[in-house]
Amino acid sequence: MILSILAKIAFGAFLGGIVGAIVTGGDWIYLVVLFVAFGAFIFLGLAGGARRLRSMPHRGAAGLALARVETVQRTGREQDGDQEVEVRYTVSPADAPPFVSTMTTFIPTDELRRYTAGAVLVVSRVTANEPAVVVISGPPDEWRVKAAAAQADPSLIPAVPVVAPPAPRPQPNVVANRIIAIGIILASAAVTLIPVYGLVGRTATNVATGNWDGNNMLTGSYQQLAVDEIAAVVGNYEFRNVYFYDDYVIVSAPTTPGSRHADSYMYRYGRAYRDGPELIQPDDIQSELFDASGLDFGVVAQVVERSIAQARIDGRDFALAYVVLSDTGPTIEVAISGTYDDAYFSYDFTGAELDRSGSAFP
Repeated sequence: MILSILAKIAFGAFLGGIVGAIVTGGDWIYLVVLFVAFGAFIFLGLAGGARRLRSMPHRGAAGLALARVETVQRTGREQDGDQEVEVRYTVSPADAPPFVSTMTTFIPTDELRRYTAGAVLVVSRVTANEPAVVVISGPPDEWRVKAAAAQADPSLIPAVPVVAPPAPRPQPNVVANRIIAIGIILASAAVTLIPVYGLVGRTATNVATGNWDGNNMLTGSYQQLAVDEIAAVVGNYEFRNVYFYDDYVIVSAPTTPGSRHADSYMYRYGRAYRDGPELIQPDDIQSELFDASGLDFGVVAQVVERSIAQARIDGRDFALAYVVLSDTGPTIEVAISGTYDDAYFSYDFTGAELDRSGSAFP
């Protein structure tokens, strides 16, 4: 039971890892979750299978014994020419007191003559602690002799008082068990996806509205959200620059408010985090900072789309937008390159074009 529950939890985490890896565009954390959960699911499945195999009855596990047929009753069912019968035996093991065993099984029609009241058969006990037995069709000679002697002298297999059978165990509710299993799997997947609930919701909204480019950080819909989440990690909106790529946003900002050192902060995989110190540290960071708190970063997607349309570069293979402080305040710079040409645009935060250059404009 525990192994089964753990396997369902692992499978749910595996499904959550797949969804997380898809919506984040390949977050390494979800890739690790995916492979670890899959490995755990396989391991638990094999462990559970081995445990069930060990618990299965094995033919002849408890040795041979004599069994006298007490009653035989046909059930009326047939299978491939075999008749299903219910046979009650009195089994007399050599190492234990006699006991009654009632078995329902399919028997070939031509062998039914062996199953008459009073007939003594050689059986194999399944386990020492269970009444189940299997009739041996070709027993060793010494057991044939014992069976013949017991049939000739019924006292060799003492009678056992018939005790009323125990009440049948309630059968498991298959539908309820399946619902519980699905619930465990879905709950495990949901827990796995907690860190990216927002991203999953945005992705679902994009799909529902046909906005297939919605999560693109360059031309999509969530530039402002990315900047706000990075600002929460930085501690304020004092930035040196903001770079927008297709899959992520990078901000350069003071290590701590007022620091003369700069760190790189990133929004990727649906979350913002500090990426580490800037490779090239500024000489005078304060002169490069601008306040991004009042800027509408939704303008970035608008000017990038406009720039791509106006540049008309064949074989475009790269586009980038970044925000830096210029003489007139923060500006949005857009760079586009293709097979033969490139184009550069500069905009203010109203979306007004300030400048353009590049080989795309002869």
